[in-house]
Amino acid sequence: MNNEVRHYASGLRATGELMVSISNKLGKYSKEHVNEAIERFKHAQTSLSVISPPTTVTEEHRQLVQALREWFSAIEITHTMKDQEACKKASEIQKQKEMQISKITTEIGHKLLEI
Repeated sequence: MNNEVRHYASGLRATGELMVSISNKLGKYSKEHVNEAIERFKHAQTSLSVISPPTTVTEEHRQLVQALREWFSAIEITHTMKDQEACKKASEIQKQKEMQISKITTEIGHKLLEI
């Protein structure tokens, strides 16, 4: 595995760990935890946007960044909206995005192993 692939894989691993941390913070439902999660996500978004993916996974990387953005937008809605229907829809989107993120990261992993 070359250095470019190692660097990219390391960045993805850190992003995944941050996603877990964000989810754990949100599970506590205090305003302080939600605000901390929002700040951590902004950091993750910045970190992910500056990672240069290997050319073989450029499209998957773009899809991953978009899916993460949509995942977090859904999380924000579920934690800030009072409208039950909007929260229900956002929760469904959040679950869909989690599955999509898992699928994309699996595709990236398979392609990186082939390099």
